[in-house]
Amino acid sequence: MKMLFVCTGNTCRSPMAQAIAKYKIKQAGLDKIIKIESAGLCANEGEQVNEKAKIALKKLGITVPKGKAKNINLTKLDKYKLIITMTNAQKNQINKNNCFSIYDFCKFEIVDPFGFGQEVYDETANELNRAIDIILKKILGDKYDISSK
Repeated sequence: MKMLFVCTGNTCRSPMAQAIAKYKIKQAGLDKIIKIESAGLCANEGEQVNEKAKIALKKLGITVPKGKAKNINLTKLDKYKLIITMTNAQKNQINKNNCFSIYDFCKFEIVDPFGFGQEVYDETANELNRAIDIILKKILGDKYDISSK
């Protein structure tokens, strides 16, 4: 199964979501069957992950993603079982049956931390950490046991 996390620029939220989800899926022993990617709706192709996002991930004990920003390819979205956006507005831009926002699962959105201080990035990483637990539990059921994580 392939999952795609989408935000605006693919340098903050979606790379953090990708890194957190990859970590949690590997911890659950599901990394051979679930592949995670990320993209942006208006990314500057090739841009590095934001330094504050990297610091926020390190604080969670999660390896910083090595990839660079890339734009979503609207013609290839059917290869993903699940597309997850940070906001409802982003979901509405994509407008596909396999696309959901974090709000659809968690009843909150992930606000863009770009331009704010480290504490906002840390809060965003913590919100993503919580959201991804909820999402993985909802889509994987008993296969995803977060009680020991």
